[in-house]
Amino acid sequence: MIPGYTVTVPAFLTAPLNVEIGKVELEVTYPNQPISFQHVRRGLISDQIDAQITSEVREIQDDPTRSIARIVLTPGENIPIPSGFLFDLVFLIGPDEPMDSPPIVLENQPRVYGFSQASELLPNVEGENGLVRVVSEAPPVASCFFYMH
Repeated sequence: MIPGYTVTVPAFLTAPLNVEIGKVELEVTYPNQPISFQHVRRGLISDQIDAQITSEVREIQDDPTRSIARIVLTPGENIPIPSGFLFDLVFLIGPDEPMDSPPIVLENQPRVYGFSQASELLPNVEGENGLVRVVSEAPPVASCFFYMH
């Protein structure tokens, strides 16, 4: 996205079929000068299970140029969290960020808990880092001719 505008970074969950997910926590570390965390926008899975999503931001004490956004998703229904699109992280790109600069890395540290025992931290959980690219012109928006009548 271009400087001065918001950008969304999607969060997806992919879980093995035999594993039931009860809670998802993400700690996303990012440089707080070029971008700032704004809020979480609910996704399809979050709506389907009436999930509660909380978020908070804190500055890293040893490095005030970096912040951590902590997002917690807890299912509201009495069903495990299924795989799919959970939510978007919404960031604001600073208006003075140089265009076409190197990507801004969002370091993702996930923790996932089991459904039957809410305090059971599941092993072998992996997460992918996000990237925000500041570009000189906004990406094109595709639309469907039949939908836009």
